Amino acid sequence: RQRQMCIRDRLLLLEHQALAREGLRLLVDREKDMQVRVAAADVAQVTDGTAPEYVDIALVNMDSAHCDFPAVVKTLRALFRGVRIVALCDRWCDELIARALAEDTEGVVLKDESFANLCAAIRQVHGGRRWYSRRAEQRLVSTGGDGDQPDGLKTRLNLLTQRELQLLRLLASGLSLKAACAAMKVTYKTGDKHKVNLMRKLAIHDRVELARYAIREGLVEP
Repeated sequence: RQRQMCIRDRLLLLEHQALAREGLRLLVDREKDMQVRVAAADVAQVTDGTAPEYVDIALVNMDSAHCDFPAVVKTLRALFRGVRIVALCDRWCDELIARALAEDTEGVVLKDESFANLCAAIRQVHGGRRWYSRRAEQRLVSTGGDGDQPDGLKTRLNLLTQRELQLLRLLASGLSLKAACAAMKVTYKTGDKHKVNLMRKLAIHDRVELARYAIREGLVEP
């Protein structure tokens, strides 16, 4: 009961789409242990002087042209001491997950997940733990705590060397390995080694899936 009173009235929601914002607010407010105190389209509406003095958790739609995620996180953490950030993603890709990691975001929830998962994430994050959606976790690899990312985590895309990334773009654009090697001015043997390495790092072992991955990450045009 005490824990519920601590969470209540201390959620902030940043979502640029009005229907999504109000719908999510209604759902959250039905929960006995949480309530959205502020629902805004952007961070400017939060810094206009009408925001409450304290919130525990900020839910932020990071996958939006209207959201400069690093700047938003910096502003919220300056405005609300100790606030924890849960990033909401319209889509999932390594680039977005890496952006969340770079800002030491406490949670990442994909918006095509169930509302129950979002509630679980909020409760976990409020309890001092991290919550990354299962599909997001599948794209993470521990690098042994090298200090670049929280807990030494990196996305699979971040593991690729520049040469491997170059080859990925060429293969995904439709070139054969032989043609890609020619474009890169490397031997076929070297190119094949790069291909094996990048597929291993991405956990993808099919050319079609490799192309889909590159398109999803914005590395090539669909």
